[in-house]
Amino acid sequence: MFTFARAGLAAALIAFAILPASVSALAADKAFKRGDLDDAAIRLEAQIKNDAGTVTKPAAALRRDADAAFQKNDFRTGMTVLGQLVTVAPADASNWLRLARTVLQIRPRDDREKALLLDRASTAAYIAYQRSTARDLEADSLTVLGQTLADRKQWRPALDSMRLALDLRRVEAVEGKLLQPDELGDFDEAGFRRCHGKIAMPAEIGCYFSHISALEVIAAAPEPFAVLVEDDVLIRMSVAEMVA
Repeated sequence: MFTFARAGLAAALIAFAILPASVSALAADKAFKRGDLDDAAIRLEAQIKNDAGTVTKPAAALRRDADAAFQKNDFRTGMTVLGQLVTVAPADASNWLRLARTVLQIRPRDDREKALLLDRASTAAYIAYQRSTARDLEADSLTVLGQTLADRKQWRPALDSMRLALDLRRVEAVEGKLLQPDELGDFDEAGFRRCHGKIAMPAEIGCYFSHISALEVIAAAPEPFAVLVEDDVLIRMSVAEMVA
């Protein structure tokens, strides 16, 4: 768990890396929806199917072929193989997400190819998001999608995608000055003095119990980890990728 905190009484936000809402395979039920990406998805899937031709290998064999290409750092061949894989298993969102990540590993020959690769990566990530039925896969797809949209300087959809990749939950602050003596049993006053060389102020005691409350929320949640921040934090584009 990564924690970022400073002394104060502002309420805390907890950003969980996996979306809690139920996920449907239907695109209409998805929170992130863009007509331009819907059109791009149709075009990309048709292009990939046309390029793949008749695929005779089963999905398992294609995955092995892709792994072999990646072991040689041959991402262009890996992209081709994954194109065949999404052709034979188009409903598997993990294949589309892997394709998006592979495209991002390719070093473009020039600016024109860079733009084409970013377009393909963002579209593949969007397809992965639309077809994902697992919460973690949906969040991962949104993170990659946000990254590629930012690289394409499409700032608003990039921010929307990154925001949806996180689940923000607000935890109310504890006012230290309102605590009664019998409510301070868990606070180690002597330990505080040893560490800081001073008597704890009410605001500092409240900050302590506020963070304890936030940690209890994290411990009770089903997500494997979370980020704890103040409620006036400015979240950067990279935070969703960091916690995904």
